[in-house]
Amino acid sequence: MYLLACSYTNGAVNALQIASILEVTYKTAWSMLRKIRTAVSAYDRQSPLQGNIIAACIQYGFLSGLTNRPQPQVSPVSVCIGQASSSGGYIKIKMIPKEHLLSNRMLPSAKDWIAGQHAAGKANRLHVITQPVYAIEDMKVIRELASSARAWLNAAYHGLGKKYLQSYFDMFCFVYNTKRRSLSAVMQKLASLCVQSAACVIKS
Repeated sequence: MYLLACSYTNGAVNALQIASILEVTYKTAWSMLRKIRTAVSAYDRQSPLQGNIIAACIQYGFLSGLTNRPQPQVSPVSVCIGQASSSGGYIKIKMIPKEHLLSNRMLPSAKDWIAGQHAAGKANRLHVITQPVYAIEDMKVIRELASSARAWLNAAYHGLGKKYLQSYFDMFCFVYNTKRRSLSAVMQKLASLCVQSAACVIKS
């Protein structure tokens, strides 16, 4: 938990590293990390975006990183930022359902998807960018988040399949959203989430 809690500054940790540090098998280490990510994803689903929300589409792939250029074996994801005056910014990165996509852009229908699945009912405003984000000058924050997510994921996980990709994005968002908290507070939060989360069954 310590390695995960400080992973935003120290870099993401993978199962090989955990297996070496704890002297356990790779399968055991992977299962441990999977259970933690499952708990974090459950917490994320219960933490909707609030305030003024902006969302844009980015293409994620290991070789290409996060870019606006369509390439083979990439996953379109929505980078969302919610700004609540009482708690500051909160981010989510979500894989976009195919029905809300046209090439590398979100369709207008994506607004209803984000509002229904990822935003609080009291959100003040939801602005969905349907143009490629790299073509818009004032999207610096989105581009920086995309770059940070790419670097964090690709440094430790050398090629992620779509099956588990969302849970890795949820983990990145968790460490990003908690980076201003003390290390002990983040560790306590992770421990609490794991205790509260339903059991995660790992299939061989």
